[in-house]
Amino acid sequence: MSLLSNYACRVYQRGPEKLFCRCSGLGVMAFMVTNAIISALASVSLLLLVRAGGNATIGFIGGVMGITLATAFGHFAVQRYRRHGSFELDGARGVVRRYRIGRMVGEFDFAQVRRVSLVIDPTDSIRLSGPPSWLQIRLNNGDIFRLAKGSYSELAPVCAALARLGLVPPSPAGAA
Repeated sequence: MSLLSNYACRVYQRGPEKLFCRCSGLGVMAFMVTNAIISALASVSLLLLVRAGGNATIGFIGGVMGITLATAFGHFAVQRYRRHGSFELDGARGVVRRYRIGRMVGEFDFAQVRRVSLVIDPTDSIRLSGPPSWLQIRLNNGDIFRLAKGSYSELAPVCAALARLGLVPPSPAGAA
């Protein structure tokens, strides 16, 4: 049974104790990787211009800015990649399984879940009745997994399913 399906993610339930979540996040991540590549290429271009007789001070400042931007965008892309993916929440076994390209890459007990939270996404330009929120879990080791994204009313059935599994999320305010 599908609980949520929108532009950002899909969440469906199979049986009373299994929940599947898929949030790829690849669109924004590809944008960040592209920006990192462009910034790195700009640094190389400035170096070549300086070697060809350009102003060394401006070339140095531009090169440092380009490397800084490339590093920042690369870091943000890696962070986003780590938070997104496919997840199976198995209430019968009390585990969260993480999948990448169809392979399980991690399994975490519900006891390792420190917090279930709704986090407003101010960067999303698609405004629904309000800014969309991420439903995410934070583990004791600091990892954050994004399970679903949507308006509060869209996330209400997903929050209810999580509560039935024993992971109690905050109540979506304004959900009917």
